[in-house]
Amino acid sequence: MRKIWAFVIAGTCVTVVAACSSGECDHPNDAANGTSQEPATCANYIQRLVDCAVIGGTRVAGCEDTDPRLPCVWDCMEKATCAQIKVSYCNSAFNGYAGCINECHMQQEQFECDDGSHILLTQACDGTPDCPNGDDEDCTQGYFTCADGSQIPESWQCDHLPQCPDGDDEDGCPPGPMFTCDDGTTIDMSRQCNGFDDCAGAEDEYDCAKLTCN
Repeated sequence: MRKIWAFVIAGTCVTVVAACSSGECDHPNDAANGTSQEPATCANYIQRLVDCAVIGGTRVAGCEDTDPRLPCVWDCMEKATCAQIKVSYCNSAFNGYAGCINECHMQQEQFECDDGSHILLTQACDGTPDCPNGDDEDCTQGYFTCADGSQIPESWQCDHLPQCPDGDDEDGCPPGPMFTCDDGTTIDMSRQCNGFDDCAGAEDEYDCAKLTCN
């Protein structure tokens, strides 16, 4: 089973693997034209799940505003009905919402050539010119060399998003966002709402999302 978009609820990884038909009942806030007036944030993503009665609780692990897939996922969510969204998470059915999310998951980051055209990011700095002017191979400065010899922009190192094939651009980097416990100690943000009490007072597990469907 392919994981398409996941979040953690009470220590369990919940994935969208499908949804149901587009003719199901609409949510009162579903936009007829499929456009969103709200920004693509985890807070809005979570609120949509709450509004559609998929989850209870407002804290979900596994979603970060910096995730490059989030704008695409949010667009899919705004175009879908609550019925489609709910059956995706609750029943692992299949429909256009799941297909849309799958497209987001399959997106590959791109490199923009000087003439405005695009190539796959993995084609940049691979020793073979792919841009019309060959600027994808101008990699002598400002690039990080991955363990396999490929290169990525230097600014992508330690951005908490692995871009090297082996993820070595994130090796030895400072920790990412931290959650502060009531006693002042900190834990990695990914450890909140994981089903385990990592803070002494267990506040990292307060108000964590739980599926409201069977």
